[in-house]
Amino acid sequence: MVNLKVIWEHNIDEEVLDVKIAKRTGLTILGTKDGKIQCFDLIGKSQWISDIDGQAMGVAVTGDGKYTFVASSNSKILCLDRSGEHLWESDTRGPASTIHYSDLGKSVLAGSYDGTLYNLKDDKTVLWKAILGGEIQKCAISDKGDLSFASSSNNIFFCIDYEGKVLWNRIFKGKIVDLAISPDGDNISIAYDNIIHVLDKDGNTRWEQDLENQINAMDICEETGDVVASTRDNMLISLNDQGEVIWKQSIKDTICKLALTRDGKGFALVFASGKILFYESLEEDTEVFYEILCRGDSKCGTFVSVVYTTRCPRCGSDKNVVRIIKETI
Repeated sequence: MVNLKVIWEHNIDEEVLDVKIAKRTGLTILGTKDGKIQCFDLIGKSQWISDIDGQAMGVAVTGDGKYTFVASSNSKILCLDRSGEHLWESDTRGPASTIHYSDLGKSVLAGSYDGTLYNLKDDKTVLWKAILGGEIQKCAISDKGDLSFASSSNNIFFCIDYEGKVLWNRIFKGKIVDLAISPDGDNISIAYDNIIHVLDKDGNTRWEQDLENQINAMDICEETGDVVASTRDNMLISLNDQGEVIWKQSIKDTICKLALTRDGKGFALVFASGKILFYESLEEDTEVFYEILCRGDSKCGTFVSVVYTTRCPRCGSDKNVVRIIKETI
């Protein structure tokens, strides 16, 4: 059992197709079936909403939250700025289906339903294209941008080098429903059927674990290599970097999508009921409160806890989150 505390929650009117968390700022980005991209801050306050043509099949975000990238069913890859304004778009041969971002490599990896994988710089310059066949369903790229990974509808998993050449591939027994990698690309977590299967960058199996129920979503912790997965029987399960179960938590609703913070202690969970909740995994007897910096016109810089007030007590203006403080009672 783990102590999960709800930090914030929202009802989303349309089906959420993807959710990501900016690793350094903690911003949560989601994309919906009706083409809305929405950004929430650390306490769940909506920062911006942007509309795109087509469905937002996948979203990716830079670590600092400065840019958001979207895979659109309208056969486009889009880039939005930190306010949700459209900066650029790039055409794909078929409907774009999945997207990922390399922070150090500053490049975007995206796949489309015609079987093409695209690697672009974050300024829109195309680095390479690779035709893999089938439909590209999931993709991921290492932090340096030197290794790319993709799964296709024919259950083939590919590893591609920095020039777009296939280094190796593996065939899996079931449909790959989710994919997550460590920043160096040396822990590749693949979810299919009931199975979490983890490979190294050379395609060798590190470990495999049967979760005994269909997996809906999965993510990997950048700092520890731990994997968190949700299953169809409403369980949230955490496994360490050796594949051993750390904890299991029964959840009242089915989790369709999930994303982890960089340290693996924060979870953005999207439920079948249409809610998104942000949880934190806490030690027992831990209280969470927030310290907020006033950024009103007067720039008074006052810090206050939102437990006690929603506006700056000094100048009365709204505030922006700067940091989360945790204290053990």
